[in-house]
Amino acid sequence: TFCRPFVPVHIKHHRTMSTINPSFQEAIKVTPEGPNKYSAFLRPEWCIGTGKQNPCKTNLPLTKANIPLVPHGGYTTAVIYQLTLTHFAHAHPKQYKSAASPISIQLSFLRRTASGPVTFEVEDVKIGARTSTIHIKLLQPSEKKPGQLDIMVAGYVTVSPPDAEIGISANTGWKPYP
Repeated sequence: TFCRPFVPVHIKHHRTMSTINPSFQEAIKVTPEGPNKYSAFLRPEWCIGTGKQNPCKTNLPLTKANIPLVPHGGYTTAVIYQLTLTHFAHAHPKQYKSAASPISIQLSFLRRTASGPVTFEVEDVKIGARTSTIHIKLLQPSEKKPGQLDIMVAGYVTVSPPDAEIGISANTGWKPYP
């Protein structure tokens, strides 16, 4: 459940992101849990809403004054970005000469996420020489089916290493306006 206190989990990171605020880097941390399974903790500091609704099951009606804390979509996307980096460092460390990073992210937010632990499942859809695509699922405990996990966010992420960009560049004449 989401009612237990936050207990930080310490892991070794495959790479550091020195340009990111250390507290944000901690907030987007993803931990490998097994083949194509990962965990993370969506932090309440990165939530939106009033937080007046008790996250431990309540019968209060959902109104403007009673909106639960929900992790911001941009923050959740940053955790998924980190999931992708962690997955390729963990599952495909020798796939590319340099670390691949996301070049395309398509996500569907199917259900409201909640602050607390999440489980990720990753499926390698296409692992290629220049680009690779994975399918991700963010899972959390179901509000309607106790003891089961629901897919809260699903999507596809395509990655490519920077050195995979080859070919000519054309002068397009584009310039900022005004």
